[in-house]
Amino acid sequence: MASEIKLPTVVEAAVACAATATLTYFGSGLDPVWPVMWLAPLPVLWFATRHGGWSAALVAGVASLAGALTYWGYFRVLHLPFSAWLGGFSLAAVVFAAAVMLFRALLLRGRVASAVIAFPATWVTFE
Repeated sequence: MASEIKLPTVVEAAVACAATATLTYFGSGLDPVWPVMWLAPLPVLWFATRHGGWSAALVAGVASLAGALTYWGYFRVLHLPFSAWLGGFSLAAVVFAAAVMLFRALLLRGRVASAVIAFPATWVTFE
């Protein structure tokens, strides 16, 4: 029997993705509103606590790439191709998704303190 994707799941995924992408968009760049970046991963992390790991990773990766569109204007000014933007920020999206999956895995094992520390530690180590 094929599994169905339920509409509330899709809506929650879209909302979490859009919220994280919007907060990342305005919280990063050359003129960021930096306190927003402290809140940016929260919608995706909330989604990860309620849904499967792969769907959470997909939502996190898409949100990270969409939020990185704030840099696209700078890439255009420098006359860099889209592939240069995609190459650099797709790696960041994969690491962001991996950090979300690590958070989820630790949380499911009852390691709440480790989950809370592991996500920012993974992201800071990458950056």
